[in-house]
Amino acid sequence: MRSSAASDVYKRQPYKDVPVAAVENGGGIRSSIPNGTTTKKELVTAFPFSNTLMLKAVTPQILFQVMEHSLSNVTAQDEETGMLSGVYGGGFLQVSGIQVRYNPNAPEDAKILEMKLDDGTVLSRDDTDTPMILVSNNYIMSGGNDYDMLKDLDLLGEIGGELETIESYINGLTNHGADPLSLPC
Repeated sequence: MRSSAASDVYKRQPYKDVPVAAVENGGGIRSSIPNGTTTKKELVTAFPFSNTLMLKAVTPQILFQVMEHSLSNVTAQDEETGMLSGVYGGGFLQVSGIQVRYNPNAPEDAKILEMKLDDGTVLSRDDTDTPMILVSNNYIMSGGNDYDMLKDLDLLGEIGGELETIESYINGLTNHGADPLSLPC
């Protein structure tokens, strides 16, 4: 299962008339889920924390802060190989609903060159008015991994457990387990 599939699942929740972005901290995903037959044990191994998914109201400005923080430990990119360097912690985010183009060699808080919604709408770093919904787990939404910009935002709701949401998504893709799981890598 590709790592951003978790955040893809999260953005399929309510508030469909407002742009929705979803993020999952890399530290919240503890193993890969293989294509083919997937067991509950593999799901629990991948998502062991029983986090609750939360929805919070954000603006593009806050989303830029979130993504700049996610990229803060990316320090460079080898021009020849394309390999990123830096110290990756569990706070490096997997995303869905947005596309982020960034310069890994830029200084901290200035790495993002462009951020846009999946429909192509370009977001402005200074936009404090456009309403958006951010979906993530309670750990990140409560300021875990130093995502302090999220902890005091209004909670719009909780939409269930992380593991249960992933399981429901996989059941939908596999005809409740009758077909093998097959996701692009």
